[in-house]
Amino acid sequence: MELLVRFRNCTVVTDILEKVDRTLEFLSFVRVYSLRRPDLVLPLFRVLRDTQVETIEYWQAIELIALAAADVSNYRIFNWCCDKIKKRFGDNWRLHRLLGLFHEIRLDYRAAAAVYENSLVKHPSCPQLYKRQVAILKSLNSYEQAAVVLCDYLKNFMVDEESWCELVFIYLYLRKYEEAAFAASELIILNPSNWFYFLLFAEIQYNIGSYESLVTARKYCCYVCKMQKSCPRVFYDLLLVCWALGKFPQSSKDVNRRLLLFASKHLRQLYKNSSLLFAVEELLTHSSSRKLKYQTND
Repeated sequence: MELLVRFRNCTVVTDILEKVDRTLEFLSFVRVYSLRRPDLVLPLFRVLRDTQVETIEYWQAIELIALAAADVSNYRIFNWCCDKIKKRFGDNWRLHRLLGLFHEIRLDYRAAAAVYENSLVKHPSCPQLYKRQVAILKSLNSYEQAAVVLCDYLKNFMVDEESWCELVFIYLYLRKYEEAAFAASELIILNPSNWFYFLLFAEIQYNIGSYESLVTARKYCCYVCKMQKSCPRVFYDLLLVCWALGKFPQSSKDVNRRLLLFASKHLRQLYKNSSLLFAVEELLTHSSSRKLKYQTND
């Protein structure tokens, strides 16, 4: 509703300068909230076509109009916007990103990948181009290559937490658990207050499956239990790790037994007022009947 009100405010005024100001304000609102509304953006093209204001907001609005034109395959407006940007700023990375996004919208991923790859040769320090290239490679199901590009990016932008997360999940998709564990450890270093990163690291160690990795997973699960006591996933992971450790003769029977009791007790408490309590009880009962060394019931 607010979006339509802002749009009407752009169309009702007659004064040119005020119309331009309201148009830029509206397009800034659309851009900040990442709205895809070409039906509202493109009608304002004529306002900016006949006027040029040397402000950041103006050129951001031109980029937004170009993307809206690409959404509806309006090549005339898209080419006009690209030509205007190129005339003012030259052959820069923002123009290449627009061209790549244009190919992406048309689902021509290989053409988009070529644009980003060529642009990175000229602009190797541009994070947006790396991230778009990774997105394209994932769309092409080239996860191995996406991991390579993301690793190259992280060599220069090591504090990009979001990209480390992306790298973790790419490695998990490829079932490269050792590499995923390294990426998850980098996330812990970057943000040690985020308990989920500790749990993610523990789950990756569990998937590695060796005795040493399972012991590490158990330690991290116990640490997360102290940080986050209201998340069932934490205690369920602890159960899985202890069950897996029960198959190793060198594992401490007493420690595993006490942790299994601890996790079972907390799971029952978390679900005691839930309709899913019966499922939890069935899970715990089934686990206790398996041929394991430890009893999980209280």
